[in-house]
Amino acid sequence: LVWYMVWDDEMSARRFAAGAGVRLAALARAGYRTMVETVGAVAVRVMIAPVGWVRWSSPPLLTHSP
Repeated sequence: LVWYMVWDDEMSARRFAAGAGVRLAALARAGYRTMVETVGAVAVRVMIAPVGWVRWSSPPLLTHSP
């Protein structure tokens, strides 16, 4: 799972990452790794994938299409 959330402002993104994001990242799943991080000023990326997933170092990027 790679999930991007784009918030209205930087404060909202940071609040999610510091609150729900921290709790989500703390949930242990055998064989899985979870990462929650801010991306830019207003986006948060949540990644939950097997420990051996080859894209950990280069996850899919957030793009906008009209």
